[in-house]
Amino acid sequence: GYTILNNTGMFNYTLAFYESMHFTAYNIGFLFMCVFYFNQQKALQKERKENALLFLNGQIKERKEIAQNLHDCLSLQIFRIQLHVQSNNLSKNKHIVLEDLQDLSENLRRISHSLNPIGLEQNGLVHAIEEEIYKIELTNEAIDITFDNQLPNTPINKIKSEILFYSALELIRNAMLHSSCSKLNLNLSIEGDKTILTVSDNGSGYDPNRKAKGTGLTNISSRVKLLEGKFIIRANKMSGMTHTIII
Repeated sequence: GYTILNNTGMFNYTLAFYESMHFTAYNIGFLFMCVFYFNQQKALQKERKENALLFLNGQIKERKEIAQNLHDCLSLQIFRIQLHVQSNNLSKNKHIVLEDLQDLSENLRRISHSLNPIGLEQNGLVHAIEEEIYKIELTNEAIDITFDNQLPNTPINKIKSEILFYSALELIRNAMLHSSCSKLNLNLSIEGDKTILTVSDNGSGYDPNRKAKGTGLTNISSRVKLLEGKFIIRANKMSGMTHTIII
C-alpha cells in the first residue's frame, strides 16, 4: 500500500528533523566546550607544576649557598678555636680565641638574619624594606633610592610579605650590579585585594623579551606565579627598566 503524508504530517516531519539537528549541534557544541575546558585545565596544571619545580630548584640553590656560607665562614673559625683550645698556650692566645668567638657570633647572626630578617617578622614589610634601603645607602653613596609606600596599615599575610620583600631586594641588587644605575624608585600600593610592588631604575636596561633570564628573575617569576600573580618587565622610554609584581 501507499502512505500519504498530508500537510500536517509533512510539517511534523520537518519540525522533528530540525529539532534533531538542533539537538545534535547542541551536543557537538557542548562536547567542544568540555574538550576546551579539559585542555585548558591540563595546561594550567602543567604550568603550575613547572612553576613549583622552578621554585623548588630556587630553594635548592639557596640551600646550597647557605651551606657554602656556613662552610666558608664558620668551619675555619671553629677549627682555629679548636686548635687554640687544644694547645698548651691557651692563656697566651686567649685574646685570639675571644676575637674568633666574636667573629663566629657575628657571622652566625648575619646568616640567621639573611634567612629570616628580624625586621620583616617583627615590624612588617614596609619597615623591613626601609631598613634594607638605609643599610644600602650607608655603604653606597652613589645610589639614590626612593621608597613610596601607599599601603594602608592593615597587615599583609606572611607568604605575600616574604615574596615581596625578597623580590624587592633581588631587583635592587640586580639594578645595582648590572645596570650601572644612579637612581632607584620603589613603590608599594594596593588595588582591590592585590598588592603591587614596582621597582624602576635609570640604568642601562636590557631587552625584556629575551628568553634567557637570570636565576634571580626566574625565581621571582616562579614565586609570583605560585600565588597566581603577575610579574611584568618593561623597558623605560628614556633609560632603565621597570619591574612590577602584582600578587
